[in-house]
Amino acid sequence: MQPVIHLVGSVAMSDSESVFRALSSELAPWLRRIPDGETGERHRWIYWQREMLLSHPDMELDPDATPLTLRQWDGELIRETELVRFKPDVDPSSVVFETGYAPAAIASYDVFRQLRDDDVIPAKGRSSRLTSPHPQCPPDGILVNIVKQVQTQWVTFYVTLIHKDHLSKIPFIGGKSSGSSLNAR
Repeated sequence: MQPVIHLVGSVAMSDSESVFRALSSELAPWLRRIPDGETGERHRWIYWQREMLLSHPDMELDPDATPLTLRQWDGELIRETELVRFKPDVDPSSVVFETGYAPAAIASYDVFRQLRDDDVIPAKGRSSRLTSPHPQCPPDGILVNIVKQVQTQWVTFYVTLIHKDHLSKIPFIGGKSSGSSLNAR
């Protein structure tokens, strides 16, 4: 059996085409799925979801919460992050979020498909890998107080939100799902 490389997450390149070209030219024999590298506004992993939340009319910075601190191994403070919450008069079950993952996946897949059709990406046995965060990732620094407000509903809410975003807007997904990653051929 030939070894396989499984790549997830960000690649420090400017756009998905650069990522697809680089990975295909260097690693194609060992890749079954090729991630788009989470480029553009997604380059800081889940931080762009914080920006989406802060611009949402039902959300606000939590003035009562102690900021989340991130320290390096020796205790030196790297950064503090103010926490986000639903506004006090908002029913969380009525809120709709546009996560942005579906438009990013559609644009990325268009590039993947064109490069595959142009034989830049070997067609046989290769698929595009669409990635979204696991529901317990965002609470680590971005949504902590949302979780406190709707603790029991959060995981179901976020999984439903992401899958609804992906599955209702991305027509090319053939039903293959791996955790919080969706594979498109």
